[in-house]
Amino acid sequence: MEILRINVIIDESYSVKGKCMVNMVLFHGEAHSDLFSGKILPGGVDTQIYSEDKSLISAKYILEGTDKSGGQCRIFIHNRTSSDGKLRPAIITDSKSLAYLQDSRLWSEIIPTDDGVDIRICEE
Repeated sequence: MEILRINVIIDESYSVKGKCMVNMVLFHGEAHSDLFSGKILPGGVDTQIYSEDKSLISAKYILEGTDKSGGQCRIFIHNRTSSDGKLRPAIITDSKSLAYLQDSRLWSEIIPTDDGVDIRICEE
């Protein structure tokens, strides 16, 4: 079940190639769902590491907005590749009505768009 969709707009990216390829992608965007609506605060970054045998993704950002009860809140998201190869977001929030997400088993998927990507965060 989808709990949050985040429209990510890429601002700029930096790369370095050595033993492996590393990309750092800076971004901004907005999130909308029945549970939360808000924006990504400055400082969102996605670090992508590609080697011959694997790829690792680690995106970290904070959303600021309104939760389902109408209260102002922030949500920290760390979306990363897990040992099972899936993207697994971890959430920390100061919202009482969304606090249960901190203990939920979540997965996510990346959907390309014209100016970035959409991130679908789903609860198992």
